This record gives sequence, structure tokens and C-alpha cells, in this order.
Amino acid sequence: MALLFRSSGVEEVKEYVAGAAKRLRGQSGRWVSRGAVLKNLGEEMLLRNQRRMRAGVDIDGKPFKTSGRSAQSGGQTLFNTGALAASINYDTPGSSLELFSSDKRARVHWEGLEITPKAGHKFLTIPLRGRGGLFDSIAGGAAPLANRTGALAGHYSKSSTFFLRRGSTLLLMQRVAKVTGDGGVSYRGHKRGKGSTPAGSKYTLRALFLLVTKVKIPQRKFFGFGNADVDMVADRLGGWVAGEGGGTQ
Repeated sequence: MALLFRSSGVEEVKEYVAGAAKRLRGQSGRWVSRGAVLKNLGEEMLLRNQRRMRAGVDIDGKPFKTSGRSAQSGGQTLFNTGALAASINYDTPGSSLELFSSDKRARVHWEGLEITPKAGHKFLTIPLRGRGGLFDSIAGGAAPLANRTGALAGHYSKSSTFFLRRGSTLLLMQRVAKVTGDGGVSYRGHKRGKGSTPAGSKYTLRALFLLVTKVKIPQRKFFGFGNADVDMVADRLGGWVAGEGGGTQ
């Protein structure tokens, strides 16, 4: 698993761990259990961070700023699929306990960075979800190409899509045909031009993507050590030093 991003703010935790290890150095039966104690703390931190993400709060209990996707389409900020939470893991190098994420988005969210299009692209495409009206559906009435999810702009036919600008807002739109027949109701991208109207059809326009040149992601410290976590580590290590936390062979 790639260590793409390690959380900061763990110096106090490192000091607690190193201090406890120093006091136990040479004490047969306890020193050899250091790894087990660090693993126990690491597992506890995974649970704590995942609980906070489910609750929609950062490492200090402050609510996440709602994401544009959640505001537009529902779901939970940073926890809609659970992929970001699943990327969190821990490491115990030497006498340290560190948390890290293997998700490439981790640093962007944790530090609150600005993202821009990749080389060769002019815009970032932010998915939208059409709601209301005759063509409301789970997919918002959009009609991607066969075997495509519709998550990317390239998943839609060029012949049925076009750009629409309203003031400073630029949208990628699709003209959608709602076709009724013996096979039921289906949506499909409708080609513009004379003679392209299927029988028994009605039409609507759907906004597929908002096109922007940059996006500033709000800072959301979704994993790491909060103040309460540091206190927990101190308490656990204190018990370990006193011989109450499994510090024997």
C-alpha cells in the first residue's frame, strides 16, 4: 500500500510513545510488548477516525463543510462511498505511531488545496444531477453511452451534447429523448439535426457537468490525532508503564 500522505500533528504522540519506551528499556517482559501496545493504539485510532468520518466531523469534532456534491446530489461529505475512510491505516516505525492515507485525494482534503485541470485539459468537470420534471430519475434523465457509467464527460455522445454559457457559468448539456414503446421507457442521447426525432418521444435538456478552471477544496482534517486522541494515548501508555495494559510477556 502506497504511503501517499501521513497526517501531521503527531509529535506529542511520538513523545509519549518514546518516553514510555525509554522508561521500560531493559525491563524484561515489558519492552518486548511495545509492538503489541502500538498496534493496539493504531487499531483504536482507525476506529476513532472512521467513527468521526461517519459522523461528518474532523479530528477535533468540528463538522465538515458540506461538499458541492453532497449539496447537489445528497449523500455524505467525504463518506459517500467509504473509499476515503478505507484508505486510512497506521504504521509503527521504531517507537512511533503514525497514521497515513493511501488515497491521492487525502492531502487535498486535509490541507485544503486548490485543484486545477490536468495537462492537456482546459476545465475540471463537476458532475451535476438533474432533478424534477418529467424526466426525473436516479440518473437525472441523463443518457450515457453503452457500457459507460456517466461519471466522465467522455461517457456521453458528442452528437447529443453541447456547451451552454450563462454569464460566467459554463455547462455541458445533453438533449435527452424519453422513448416509450413495447419495451417500456428508456432514455437516450438525442442527436441534433433534421430527421433525427424518434417516434413516440419527448425531450428535455439535462445539465451534465459544470466546467470550471479551478476549485478550492475546504480544509477537512478527516483523519489524524485530535486533542482527545492524544489524551487517550497518554492514558493507555500510562497504564502500560504501570503494568496494567498487557505489559508482560
